[in-house]
Amino acid sequence: MNINHFQLMKLALEMEEQSEHKTHKVGALLYNDGKHIARHNFWAASLEKYIGRYDKLGNASTTIHAEMAVISAAESTKDASIYITDLPCPNCAKLIAEARISAVYIDSHTHNTPLGLKIKPYFDDISTLIFKRAGIAVYEMNEPKRGIHEIISPPRDNILQAIHRPVKQLPLEHSDINQTRFLEIINAQKGNVNFAACYAKSILGHYVFLFAQPHRSVGLLEEDAKIISDKQNKYEPTLQPINQLLVACARYGLTIDPKYLYSSQTPTSREFVNMLGAGYSSLQVGNPEKCRDKWGLQALNQLKKHGIIELNI
Repeated sequence: MNINHFQLMKLALEMEEQSEHKTHKVGALLYNDGKHIARHNFWAASLEKYIGRYDKLGNASTTIHAEMAVISAAESTKDASIYITDLPCPNCAKLIAEARISAVYIDSHTHNTPLGLKIKPYFDDISTLIFKRAGIAVYEMNEPKRGIHEIISPPRDNILQAIHRPVKQLPLEHSDINQTRFLEIINAQKGNVNFAACYAKSILGHYVFLFAQPHRSVGLLEEDAKIISDKQNKYEPTLQPINQLLVACARYGLTIDPKYLYSSQTPTSREFVNMLGAGYSSLQVGNPEKCRDKWGLQALNQLKKHGIIELNI
């Protein structure tokens, strides 16, 4: 099948123009098996109303990034290509890797945008390593010159792709779809490590139990994680559990049942933003006093204060 990459990027750029962000407009288009879907960065309505567009939820901006927006809206992401109008930050690079997207296309104009200039050091030092380890090729497109060249060329036989702790899945019977059984399965998973879990259903209505713990981005080794942490303190090499569940559902073509979403502790600020951006505002929390950092606890207090999230403890 011949793919018109320039037409797909044009559609992503048109989507970018629909973003209402005053300085950082971003569009992303996901192409998979002849179909495409596009989204721009945006604010969840509740965050926009009560927190504000340019204020922080904990230590996270309230903006849902275009990459996360299009991944969470897609029917399926495995082996897809993504067209992004700006440089993907390391957090989005981790989501793209987790979604099993195979190729990333960026537009050459990104090097001159305010966001591109801001993100470039992080893209060069962190996003690039994440893409390489995950076996994802990255291409830069120059529309005026009608040129496309590969800027990240991971080994095609990259064995690191196989080093990954996937989200655990457990098929469910109809009799399992109730809160009592949900909590029984959760209690059976409990240990000393933070985790998130949910019931998710396929388009055919079949339910599965999904379970995720924090883990390094796909393919990253311990020494890679140390390199990332040593270079800066803004982005971590680890993907948090709620984000894993959101992306896993996109990868497998599943939808989380909002009545059955659980976190063993308070999520991070960015997990809250992504969760609300994906349309989930109800969460069961095992220990709301525990969190990876103080910012997640602050975010939780903000959300509770304004009644943005329905919290079940």
